[in-house]
Amino acid sequence: PEDSSSVTEYLHPFTISDLGTTEISAVALSEGKAISRVVSSKFHVLEEIRAVVIEPMSGVFADSVKIVLNCSMPGAVIRYTTDGTEPNAASSVYREDGIVLRQDGIEKTYVVKAFAAKPGMGDSRVATSGSITVQPQVAMPMLYPSAEAGPFLNGLDVKITCDTVGASIFWTDDGSKPDRFSNLYVPGEPIKLKKTGTVFKIVAVADKMATSSVVESGEYVIKVATPAFSPDGGNFVDSVDVQITTTLPSAEIHYIIVGKDEDQSAPTAMSPTYQSSIALVHTGKQIRAVAIHPDMDNSEVAESEAFTIEVAPPTFEPTGGTFTGQAEVTIVSATPGAEIRCTLDGSEPTEQTAVCKMPVVVLETGTMIKAVATKDGMSVSSVASLQAAMVIKAVAPSISPDGGTFTESALVVLSSSNPTAKMYYTLDGSAPTAESAMYTGPISIQDTDTVVKAVAVADGKAPSATLTSKSYTIQAEPVHFEEKGT
Repeated sequence: PEDSSSVTEYLHPFTISDLGTTEISAVALSEGKAISRVVSSKFHVLEEIRAVVIEPMSGVFADSVKIVLNCSMPGAVIRYTTDGTEPNAASSVYREDGIVLRQDGIEKTYVVKAFAAKPGMGDSRVATSGSITVQPQVAMPMLYPSAEAGPFLNGLDVKITCDTVGASIFWTDDGSKPDRFSNLYVPGEPIKLKKTGTVFKIVAVADKMATSSVVESGEYVIKVATPAFSPDGGNFVDSVDVQITTTLPSAEIHYIIVGKDEDQSAPTAMSPTYQSSIALVHTGKQIRAVAIHPDMDNSEVAESEAFTIEVAPPTFEPTGGTFTGQAEVTIVSATPGAEIRCTLDGSEPTEQTAVCKMPVVVLETGTMIKAVATKDGMSVSSVASLQAAMVIKAVAPSISPDGGTFTESALVVLSSSNPTAKMYYTLDGSAPTAESAMYTGPISIQDTDTVVKAVAVADGKAPSATLTSKSYTIQAEPVHFEEKGT
């Protein structure tokens, strides 16, 4: 060393930083003594591998976590432990697919230690992770019914369940992520959902377990129940009052009245608001209605069956009976402004039948009046008819003179107001018929106390009432005295 240009006095330990082999020679010097013999030693300095990088270094994980070990030195072999013990040449060799740490049904904590080694190089320092905790994960909570089961009418009760015993469930419906400070679901107390478009986010938590995944429901669609009509179409006389109801009292009903199959428009919030029963007076109409609530989707459009509104059927005065000469029948309908159309021949009247002039004059016996009532915008009424055919008798004959006292005989004249009527009579007190003597001219009464009975018979009429005259007294010619003399 005394001949070396790199002689350095040793004062304290020193570091050899040059890679490769370095030979150190040394002697000891002491005053008054000879120099010691030279002592030499070779030191081999190898390149140290950089420490292994552990990812992730620490944390709490649900169910399992994959640990990745990286070393920047190509070809280096990484050995590791997961229980916190120091790794050595006998420890597990790291594979490229990583290390999967799992829970064993309970919370489990790992500490990973690893080093890298390569022939011709110095082992890396041991890298140590922090605490890596793997917890069993709380089961995902479930909503019932699901949003996909909708749409729902007027609202629904939403229940939330979790298969993990003792788990607490938290939920939001404002789009925020749920946590332990969110709404707490109370088992047995379902969430009363009244607003359409609601989306739930729910999470379940339990001690020493990883929080469940956040479950996000679909969008719940809530519609107002479809309105109902009472009555729902049908046949009615004069008018009908229609009520519209919905099972959601706070909903508002809007409606339109349309002709059957004439208009495909639908009611909207701008349509008339239903407040009380609707009076329909025109035939062939239908009602369409929708129920609206600000927090819900509009109901389906309800369409009633068609309403047929008939004019009130005619009534007759008189309704039948027996009349002399003719009958005058008044026919009316309870529907204001209705027109009466009638037939007298037994045929069925229709809307095309002529309007009857009132009163209707019936001249023939057996006449059966049938009538309908019509009015614009309404269906023709049902056919009304007399309870029985009318009986029209011929007018009874007149007699002149009507009884009295006469000498030897009396000439009696019968007459009728109907020039086509035929008159039959008897003089023996019996009731006259069409088989009795027909009147053709004045009747000569010869016998005292004779009573004339007569009837008139005319086409289309029943025989008249019997005319019974007063008694005829026929006296003999009185005695006349004739004076003769001179």
